[in-house]
Amino acid sequence: MLFSAGTSHTKVTLQLIPCGDRPHIGAVVLAVPRPSLKDALVLSCDCWVNPVTAHKDHLVAQPLAETLCIACGHTVSVSAGLHIDHISPDDLRQLRKHCAQVTAEAESYLKKQPASQPR
Repeated sequence: MLFSAGTSHTKVTLQLIPCGDRPHIGAVVLAVPRPSLKDALVLSCDCWVNPVTAHKDHLVAQPLAETLCIACGHTVSVSAGLHIDHISPDDLRQLRKHCAQVTAEAESYLKKQPASQPR
């Protein structure tokens, strides 16, 4: 669901994406680009990971935030809420596989975009 107000440079957009059995936020990750500590010509990032107590959503949110941050060279924020009641180990593996798949698709898309200066 998409909500917006305003126009031009003052436009604000809010996107709500409920999913799973019980939509919620289980983790928030902020990734900020920086030069790699091993090679200043290579882009890396720092991450701040904030999981909700007893949640594991950061296990998929952090790799997504890091990958997208490095791919686009900008600060990235990922809010994740993956909840499926009584998930089986096989379903959990499938869920993580699907998260990795959409991460790779988003990374590929971002790498095809014109380069812009990191913020």
